[in-house]
Amino acid sequence: MKKILLLSLFIGISFGANNHRLDLLEQAVSKLIIQINQNQQKINELEHKIYKYNNFIHRLSHQKNNFKLYAIIRAYRLNIRKEATIKSKIIGVYKKSDIVEIINTIRIKDSLWLQTKQGYINANYVNMIIEKGTK
Repeated sequence: MKKILLLSLFIGISFGANNHRLDLLEQAVSKLIIQINQNQQKINELEHKIYKYNNFIHRLSHQKNNFKLYAIIRAYRLNIRKEATIKSKIIGVYKKSDIVEIINTIRIKDSLWLQTKQGYINANYVNMIIEKGTK
């Protein structure tokens, strides 16, 4: 946003006395700023929904109910990590559409990690399936 404002100031100086062009430019910049703010608000809302969804899955996985959790891999390739962190060693890969049973969930800051038989995967790259009556 700062770059857009600086650009409008620079262009305004170069136009000099042509106030009409400057007014049009300021209107265009104002519209862009409004669009950026609206898009940022949508991003914030989606991040909040993802956070709530991850919390739901995490709480559900730690209850003593009669169900199993599965993940369907959405990413083309999803790294399997030795530990539940992005810096952990990659020990394997799941491919798109693989279905994996989830053993446990671990919440680290704003991320939800899913423990599988092979290792850990990030929940942001999967769709979850809850199967009742199987545990």
